[in-house]
Amino acid sequence: MSFETVRPVRGVDKAAVEGRPLAEVELVRRAKRADVAAYSELVRRYQTLAFRTAYLVTGSAEDAEERAVWLANNRAGVLYRVPAG
Repeated sequence: MSFETVRPVRGVDKAAVEGRPLAEVELVRRAKRADVAAYSELVRRYQTLAFRTAYLVTGSAEDAEERAVWLANNRAGVLYRVPAG
């Protein structure tokens, strides 16, 4: 079952879900359509993990920060080149 085939559930209180964080899948879809806010949210969610992983590889906080920033900037270019869909 794909996300496109899911139908709304009757009787669900829309107010109960308004303002909740977007699912990762929806953030990626929006980021692919050049939604800067969606991409920024993805970066925010994963920046600590990216830094920690880079630190384990480099052994240097300075190098890890540089790599994490590079990764965020590099992925932005890739996401915006991929056709939305």
